[in-house]
Amino acid sequence: MACNDDPELPTRRRKPVQSAALPYQRVLPIKPSASAGAGRSTLMKRNVTRNVARLRVAVATALFVSTRPFALPAPPLPTVPDDVRAALAPDDLVLAFKTGELTGNGTKGLVVAVYPGARYVEEPRHGGNNPCKLIVFTDHEGTWKETARSDSAVDCVNNPYMSRPQEMMGIYDLEIAAGTIRWANATHRQHHTFEFTYDGTRKRWIVHAMTQDFPVERSADPDAPLGAAHGEIVSPRDFPVTPMEDLDPDRLWPLLVKHTITTF
Repeated sequence: MACNDDPELPTRRRKPVQSAALPYQRVLPIKPSASAGAGRSTLMKRNVTRNVARLRVAVATALFVSTRPFALPAPPLPTVPDDVRAALAPDDLVLAFKTGELTGNGTKGLVVAVYPGARYVEEPRHGGNNPCKLIVFTDHEGTWKETARSDSAVDCVNNPYMSRPQEMMGIYDLEIAAGTIRWANATHRQHHTFEFTYDGTRKRWIVHAMTQDFPVERSADPDAPLGAAHGEIVSPRDFPVTPMEDLDPDRLWPLLVKHTITTF
């Protein structure tokens, strides 16, 4: 219908055009031929083949996705047992602890990374002085007796994760074995590790090694592959024999930097 804004003018309707066969055209019914039937059969076979292929791809994709690793909820952190808690101050926050045979003489030992006074504080203040301790205990007639400690191994000042510490958050940073203790100060970009070994002759723990690892950017291109930097210093090859209590990271850092190599 034509649009007419003037009501005084009548609306002119156009008659619909009826299609009709021209005089020289013959309208014949379409009958399926043998070739057409064969064509449809071939087309159906192709469709079936195509659908089967799509189904195989879908199944393969589903199997691939189902077998790919995916993030699982983190397991709950272990609780601190009463005997470990009894060896510390009531308000000490336990970052990690491990028990086992430490000195190789069959005596049970305990290693605890602790943030003193932070158990009931959401954001503890340290004033720039490292408050955290790595303490070694030995089982003495059923009670834990302190035998060694380091006030510098556990860095709670330069580690951003320690601004809001939580109980047992460092459980994966502490490793122990017979005659060996390792603590890793791990951040999202870099970590450095201290390793202590037990000197059976002197009956004490000594600083054995300090290592660091971190990624290195080759260029400003974010898609460029990263390099890996690794450094390691070992006593007594690189620094004198040092008791665990006398660990001084500030003194070892310049030496560690000299022994750090980057590979791409």
